[in-house]
Amino acid sequence: MLNEEEQVAPAAEQEYQLARAYTDTRRSPPRLKSLKALAWLLLILLPMGYAAIAPLVSDDLAAGWFRSWAGETIGLTHILSILFPGLTAGGDAIYGSDPVALTEFLNFASIDTLCVFGSALIVIILAGSRLRIVPRYGSPQLSFLENIAKGFPMGRGKSKKRVGGPAGGLLFALLLILFTLVPIYVFYIHPAMSDGQVFSDAHYFCAASGGYGRHSHCIRHAVNDLDQTVWKLGWMSSLAAFLLPVGLLVGFMSLIYPIWLAIGRPRS
Repeated sequence: MLNEEEQVAPAAEQEYQLARAYTDTRRSPPRLKSLKALAWLLLILLPMGYAAIAPLVSDDLAAGWFRSWAGETIGLTHILSILFPGLTAGGDAIYGSDPVALTEFLNFASIDTLCVFGSALIVIILAGSRLRIVPRYGSPQLSFLENIAKGFPMGRGKSKKRVGGPAGGLLFALLLILFTLVPIYVFYIHPAMSDGQVFSDAHYFCAASGGYGRHSHCIRHAVNDLDQTVWKLGWMSSLAAFLLPVGLLVGFMSLIYPIWLAIGRPRS
């Protein structure tokens, strides 16, 4: 009996070392990982940075060179509008009567849209392409799925616990889907492909009125200042460039959880 146990232990250790070596060979070099992270960070910060710097160096967007630059990018807007009709629809809704302001607004909106969906594309290609029904040993996806399988989180702080085990994890996965994929579609993807409200909302600012706290209410009012509009669009787009790809990854991994659970929680 002792000899059998001694034989099993080295075999298990050897299997673990082989799996670890395979995982290590699939990892990207540290420098390449840094470049990927830097590219993603630049796409996140570019909309907000562009909206902050452009008005400062162009006399509040009134300089002739900036208006020429905005006119040159109208071709990009037409191309993006094929995929996202809401881009021109949102611009027309707020600056349809002012061709100059409309051209400048669409310049910012087009660059912001490229950054948002470029960020999502980078994350989906680099991380989403590694998602599998049978996750690899040691992968972040496997850690994520095993964490969900601990059960539905209850309580907070020291009293926080998981209940229901893998079955409770099904409810947890459903909530993750509802709070990631559904809001992404409703509040960003659908407006970008239809009425363009995600862009026209940058023209509105919300002012608290009538008290504070639960007794206050919000009045939405439009502003005519193009600088403020493109600034709000910039930080909204930077936020979307981060939340959109992260939400898609979490949502897709949550969609995989029921299948992974049904086939016996395997790993490769």
